[in-house]
Amino acid sequence: MSEEIKTENTMSEENKAAGAAGEENTSQGTTIVHAKPEEVSVVQPKPVSTVKSIEQIREEETRREEEKGNRKREIIKNIAIIFLAVMLVLTFFSNTIMNFSLPQVSTELITSGTIKSQIRGKGTIESIDPYNITVKETRTVNSVDVKVGDTVAIGDVIYSLQGEESSELDSQRSSVRKAESAYQSSIITNGLRTDQVLQIEAGAAMNMTEIQNNIAEYDRQIEQYLTEIDTHKANEAMIQLQIDQLTPSKTVDNTSTVVALEKQIIICKDNIVKYEAIIKAYEAKKEHTEEETKQYNDAKEKLPKEQETLANCQKQLDLANEDAKITTNQDVANKINELTNQLNNEKTAEALTTTAKTDTEARKKTYVDSVSGKLDAMSKYNDWQEAKEKLEKLEKDSLGKQITAPVAGKIVSLSKKPGEDTSPNEVVAVIQVEGKGYRTSFTVDASQARTVKVGDIVNVDDYFMSDVKVNLVAINPDKTDPQNKKSLVFELTGDELEAGGTISLSVGDSSSSYNLTVPKSALRKDNKGDFILIIQEKAVPFGTRYYAKRVEVSKIYAQDDSRAAIQADVDEYGVYVISNSTKQIKGGDQVRLSEEQK
Repeated sequence: MSEEIKTENTMSEENKAAGAAGEENTSQGTTIVHAKPEEVSVVQPKPVSTVKSIEQIREEETRREEEKGNRKREIIKNIAIIFLAVMLVLTFFSNTIMNFSLPQVSTELITSGTIKSQIRGKGTIESIDPYNITVKETRTVNSVDVKVGDTVAIGDVIYSLQGEESSELDSQRSSVRKAESAYQSSIITNGLRTDQVLQIEAGAAMNMTEIQNNIAEYDRQIEQYLTEIDTHKANEAMIQLQIDQLTPSKTVDNTSTVVALEKQIIICKDNIVKYEAIIKAYEAKKEHTEEETKQYNDAKEKLPKEQETLANCQKQLDLANEDAKITTNQDVANKINELTNQLNNEKTAEALTTTAKTDTEARKKTYVDSVSGKLDAMSKYNDWQEAKEKLEKLEKDSLGKQITAPVAGKIVSLSKKPGEDTSPNEVVAVIQVEGKGYRTSFTVDASQARTVKVGDIVNVDDYFMSDVKVNLVAINPDKTDPQNKKSLVFELTGDELEAGGTISLSVGDSSSSYNLTVPKSALRKDNKGDFILIIQEKAVPFGTRYYAKRVEVSKIYAQDDSRAAIQADVDEYGVYVISNSTKQIKGGDQVRLSEEQK
């Protein structure tokens, strides 16, 4: 019994050492069966089995930790793979989108080759010195009696017209009548004499210099009268002042007046000296300030007034001094009588002068009115004569019922149809005069023009104009771009030619070999000069990028219809030049090639 209890205790200690490791340990521990004392029995576990269970637990924990770490690493690896895949896809699509936004270019290989310096062009056929038929009046076309291309002789009818006279002729007759009436009305209104009318109609010119001199003489006399009137009025005022100052039975005391006049005289003299000094100093200098000019103008204006004031003050002072000598009543009365007589004389003289001025002004007005009336009548007479001359010319140039050919030749153009009206100075038909040919011209680059010369062989490229003969007669600067363009001028002869048509020509027939030739469309030009754009490649992780590189063209040797020979700093072999692009590009821009050129 004691042995069983000992065994039981031993197992309990082992179970405590294992702890609560799980149900498996518990199941393998000591099982105690409660029974009667004589029936108690103990089931002993196998010691070896208990030790293995602990190791297994530890291995399982280790294995679970490893599996957990492996799962984390797997997740991280998968995330990295997905991230890289997404970045790859985005990079691919971004490059694709960027490529579609880039300008697409076409390229051609720079090669050596032969340039045939034959220039081709198309020009409009023009008549040499065509005859333009113009009309000078408004008429309605009744019928057109020829057609373009017809040959006409002098006097052949081109248009038949409605009516006999133009509206311009009727209007001009009315203008003549109105001008004549205006002339006659001017004679009556201005009261011209018969001799004056005869002078006008004889064409006698008026001496304007004499007229101006006469008017100036009237003005001079009137101005002189005005000056005399002002003098009389000044004298009257002075005399009246003296009369007012004289009082009978009193001694004249004008001391204050004398003092005031003397002071004013001193002031006037000082001002005169000052103004004269300013004027003299200003006129001695060549350059002046704005302030000096202002002082000079002020002095010039005030100096005459000060001089006049000084003279009046001096005169009044002399009179005042005379008055001071009068000391008796009789002397005062005598002096008043004397001054009164002087005042009356001045008033009489003023009245006579005023009458003379009024008379002179009246005579001036009569003279001016006479001259003005005669001038008005002369103007109306000239208008009448001009209207009559214009009427005579219209009557002489009147078309009558037809417009005929004034020269022989071929009808080049007709501008009117039946029922339409002509306008003054309008070209209604054009005739190619017999014996005179045609011309045409077209514009080429200055470099092309240097490859031909006047007299070179010219071929007609239109098969239906095989009989036309062409000569290159001039190479002129183009009017729109004289520095870079030239106009080739040709003379044409042949029965197939018609003004207004077109003709295709080729001139020059020499050819040369060159090391570098490019398409003409590859040539570019800016304010720095001629240049081309070539393709440069740059390798990138997901393909190749292409860039435009600018290459200066130092010389253009020759050009034909499609290619140009150039001198430029590029290799002779394996270099592609950009010939066309979907957008405007410049050196350094990234571009994309067309699909067929990749």
